[in-house]
Amino acid sequence: METVVSTSHQGYRPIASACPVRCGLHAADLATEKPEGTLKAFIALDYFFDRAHALTYATRAGRI
Repeated sequence: METVVSTSHQGYRPIASACPVRCGLHAADLATEKPEGTLKAFIALDYFFDRAHALTYATRAGRI
């Protein structure tokens, strides 16, 4: 099950997600969408045992 959080930050739309992967870990993924619609994805920024930690990490990375 994938968990997704979408917010708005300085005109960009960061979309953080946490996806379960091997060995019970969760990947912290991030996609950013510019106002004109261009989307960039950053897959598996880091891995966490807890889904909430992965989601928090990806959300914070989207605000940098």
